[in-house]
Amino acid sequence: MTKDNTEARLRGKRSKFKGDTGEMIARRAMIDMGLEFIHRINTPWKITRDRTGRVTHAKAGNKVAGDWRAVAPWNGQSVLAEVKYRDNPTLPYSTLEDHQHRSLTEHQAVGGLSLLIWIHHEDPFVLIWPVDGFVPKKSIVLDYARRANWLRKTDA
Repeated sequence: MTKDNTEARLRGKRSKFKGDTGEMIARRAMIDMGLEFIHRINTPWKITRDRTGRVTHAKAGNKVAGDWRAVAPWNGQSVLAEVKYRDNPTLPYSTLEDHQHRSLTEHQAVGGLSLLIWIHHEDPFVLIWPVDGFVPKKSIVLDYARRANWLRKTDA
């Protein structure tokens, strides 16, 4: 294995670890919000096997609507959450893929509660979609996320 391959694999493992950690922090934030029936939306995989049955290739299938689904018990409202783990002090609009923007917007348009959960250095910022000023070529800055954070607003 070359040095470049080893470094790429290590970057991939670190990225996966951060993503998994972010997902668990987001789940805890959703519990702290009082949401119920919280379920992870799994990405489907297309598996290719050789004639002996061994997996030879795995590729992510269709894109999913978000990362988490839940129910707001106070009104029965459907909740869709997209999670982004990013340690930089900004969360650029381009961090979300087009289908993620679309899913959050469509869910909110039919009466659902759409959330963007930004995990920054293991601190969750729960933002209600649509986020003011979050448009192409713009970013959410950390100070705004702190002020708009639903968790901060619900702490008593």
